[in-house]
Amino acid sequence: MSLDHIGIDLQLGWFRNLMNGWKRTLASVAQDIQWSSDDMKRIFQGKTDIEELQALAVAMSRVYPTTLEKLLLPSDDTRNGLLIIRA
Repeated sequence: MSLDHIGIDLQLGWFRNLMNGWKRTLASVAQDIQWSSDDMKRIFQGKTDIEELQALAVAMSRVYPTTLEKLLLPSDDTRNGLLIIRA
């Protein structure tokens, strides 16, 4: 395994942890505001990991519009390796 592969594996692992954390956060928020599992499925249906996180940022911003204004993600094509997603 090359150093490039190790770096990619570490980045993917970090991203998966981030996704799982945000999904757990959304699940607890969903309970608070009484979203159904169907609402949750509509948010994530047929999306890639990045699209899921974008959809999650938008959903969270609707619940907490003043506290969740942007979400930082790892990305190859943006400055300093971070992609800023505005909800």
